[in-house]
Amino acid sequence: MARTATLPELSPPVPFSAAPVPARGDRPHDVPRDLHRAADWSAVPARSLPAVPALLRRLPAVSAPQSVAGQQFDVLRTRMLATTEERGWSRIGLTQPRNRPAAAFAAANLAFSLARRPSLRVLLVDLDLHMPRLALALGVGRAPELGAALRGGLDLLPAVTRFGGNLAFLGNAVPDALAGETLQEPRAASALSALIAGLAPDVTLLLLPPMLEGDAGLAGLPLAHTLLMVADGTTTVPGDLKTCDRLNEDGPPILGVVMVEAEV
Repeated sequence: MARTATLPELSPPVPFSAAPVPARGDRPHDVPRDLHRAADWSAVPARSLPAVPALLRRLPAVSAPQSVAGQQFDVLRTRMLATTEERGWSRIGLTQPRNRPAAAFAAANLAFSLARRPSLRVLLVDLDLHMPRLALALGVGRAPELGAALRGGLDLLPAVTRFGGNLAFLGNAVPDALAGETLQEPRAASALSALIAGLAPDVTLLLLPPMLEGDAGLAGLPLAHTLLMVADGTTTVPGDLKTCDRLNEDGPPILGVVMVEAEV
């Protein structure tokens, strides 16, 4: 598999506006569906995936949608939407037991699979603050220092980029040692909710931290309506999945377990 060093390096973090998002008292979850068409995505800067073979190999949903791997993400997309649309869930968290590339691989490919449906607007957010992978994996050269922005409750929209007409992405450039504390802050939840309200996506994919390494994974769970548990087919053991299930006893329902093998 390709190594990270073959991909573009990150530029300095994108600066944020100093104006914080006003705090909100409601739960930071739902976006009214009637806002969908009112949201103007044309103002979101558009970009293309770099023509880097190593990058495209890790995105079968883009480079080889008819391959076995590409079709598996399409099946996951369709099965997931059948449940989430029926139950009114729009925020899907992707997490994993341990710190591996698997969840980022699954989140990126699922996002592009969803975006091939032109009627869907999709937002992908990298909330694995301690170990951000998605910006580099997608060739995004400029990404924000997301942890600091969330703690400050800042406007996140200026740091969002767009692939095609209907896939928005918010990445992170700087690993954050305060990931667990940040994801529990009301300001962080309000800033994320304001971003989702402003863009009004049909589906928001939240790449969350691993559940069994520190408290950041647990801290991120309340931000999602439901979860996809990603298992690395080469290292995840059944005991870890059982532990995650136990720790999430009072958290969002788990849609299912996604088994992948990936390297970054």
